[in-house]
Amino acid sequence: MRVFVAGGTGVLGRRLVPVQGVTAGGPADKAGLRPGDVIVEVDGEPMHDADTLIAKTLQMKAGDVIRLTYERLGASHTTALRLSAG
Repeated sequence: MRVFVAGGTGVLGRRLVPVQGVTAGGPADKAGLRPGDVIVEVDGEPMHDADTLIAKTLQMKAGDVIRLTYERLGASHTTALRLSAG
């Protein structure tokens, strides 16, 4: 997916999956993700931390399309992202 995430804790102890970086021209970039976005769900499943996100994507293969829900500046967005190898 080529998106760099790190676990964190937000308001009221809510676990977060913030996007730390996005590879230019990569799938995350093409899907519109930006550093500072917070991934909330993948295919409708809540993402509580980076480990949950990694475990979910390891079940998939290159070419699979996932639906990501993320927050940016307090607004919720959904996008489709095609996974790539490496």
